Amino acid sequence: MLTNALQARGAATESLIVNISRQGLIYIPSMFILGAIFHETGLIWSQPVADVLSLLLAIRLYFRMSGKGND
Repeated sequence: MLTNALQARGAATESLIVNISRQGLIYIPSMFILGAIFHETGLIWSQPVADVLSLLLAIRLYFRMSGKGND
């Protein structure tokens, strides 16, 4: 939802950052790290971890963009 809100507010770059980081920068490394530590269970948990970290990134970018709009 926040990536759609970013797009609707005209923040295409921030939306692109969130979408790319979710799959490429967060999910793939978390698969390797959590898979190495927790084996199959780590692989299962890597998707929810990537989703939560992407959500935190989207919230940060949304509020940063909202702060710029108030100046």
